[in-house]
Order: sequence, then C-alpha cells, then structure tokens
Amino acid sequence: MQICTRCGERVEYYEQNEEGAVDRYFKDKKRSLIKEAELMAEGEMKQGVLWFVIALAITGGTWLFASEGDSYYVFWGAMIYGIYRLIRGFWYKMNPESLLQKAEKEANKEEKK
Repeated sequence: MQICTRCGERVEYYEQNEEGAVDRYFKDKKRSLIKEAELMAEGEMKQGVLWFVIALAITGGTWLFASEGDSYYVFWGAMIYGIYRLIRGFWYKMNPESLLQKAEKEANKEEKK
C-alpha cells in the first residue's frame, strides 16, 4: 500500500508489468468514487427530509399555540428547501456519475484560477 504524494490518499499497488494494471486502478478508483457519491446522495436526502420535518413541526407548533383567529407562521421556504434537497439527493442517488461530472467541472474551474 502506498500513499499518493499529490493528495495523500492510499493507493493500491499494482505490478507495473501486470497487464491492465492502470485500467484496473482507474476502474477501482471510479467505483469507490461512485460509492462515495451514493453515500453523499443519501446524506442529501436525509437532510432534505430533516429540513421539511422541522419546518412542518414548527409550523404545526405555531398553529397549535395560536389563539382562535390569531396568525401563525408557515415555514414555506424551509419546506420547499427540504423538498429540493430530497429531490436533488434522489437524483444523485439514481445518477451518481452526474455528481462526479459536477465535481470534475468544479475542479477544472479551480485549476484555471
């Protein structure tokens, strides 16, 4: 096991004479990145649900404690943001390659600066 001098990540060692070692390394790397993207997507979905539920609970709480005819708060922004995060996480879960492409575009922008 070696450490990459550029990023500090562990790198599996492949024999240089071994046929297809480079291809296998990059396939393994892509597979691990896709797995990581799927985990990030699950986190995004969980945060979306959390935003929505908290906004709904606060809205329900203000409605319950409002007197007859009084006003109460509806946290539409937080609910819509939660739905947005849930949908975005679901999209990235179904298409993890799109998250990798997005990260690659952002990395290319950073390199140009």
